[in-house]
Amino acid sequence: FRDDVPGALHNPEFSLLEWYRPGFDMHRLMQEVQALLVDCALPAMEVSPADFSPKYISYQQAFEQSIGLNPHTVTAAQCHSAALAKSIEIPQGLSENDPVNDWLDWFMLSVVAPGFGKNGFTFLYDYPASQCSLARLDRNEQGHTVAKRFELFYGEIELANGFDELTDAGEQRRRFMQENRQREQAGQAVLPIDERFLAALESGLEQCSGVALGLDRLLMVLSGAGHIEQVLALAWEER
Repeated sequence: FRDDVPGALHNPEFSLLEWYRPGFDMHRLMQEVQALLVDCALPAMEVSPADFSPKYISYQQAFEQSIGLNPHTVTAAQCHSAALAKSIEIPQGLSENDPVNDWLDWFMLSVVAPGFGKNGFTFLYDYPASQCSLARLDRNEQGHTVAKRFELFYGEIELANGFDELTDAGEQRRRFMQENRQREQAGQAVLPIDERFLAALESGLEQCSGVALGLDRLLMVLSGAGHIEQVLALAWEER
């Protein structure tokens, strides 16, 4: 359940297929997600495995190719200048004084994701460290600290979100507290710390990777539906 406004791609109540793989890193889990698509999705789409070639691209590569910015080093002021130079629409209220993540999220929504292949799957990986959520951090080939996180898209539709899971309870607590400080500074409500989750981490979690795949959106892709209500047993407005 996610309390966002219902729309073509979102229903507040939705179905996920979520699983975790001990000993898998993020890249091995992406390969398993691809194998799932080959077994379940391609027959419905009438695509042969030989013709199935999802694109794998890092967050940095995607931003450099579409906007010419390195998301791991860019500032909000540079994002603002790039938007003006490239005639990218700037939403009302977004300025060079806002957090750089606000700019990255806007560019992802308005420029980067719309540039993905319209009729194909894309794995986007190695997100900025500031967007780590529950993922562990590591260095990429260029030496930047990145979040070992990936997302799967069909066209610009987000289908799955996965992580090399963070297993350090102390680091996870620090992230929760930092998020609350940021929310407080932004005038948002502070969220309760999930002590049960932290206690589970403290009891010991082996290295693993996990992913959550949106089944409703995948059904939309497979059936060619234009609205999520077309693949739901009960749409939100009918409850």
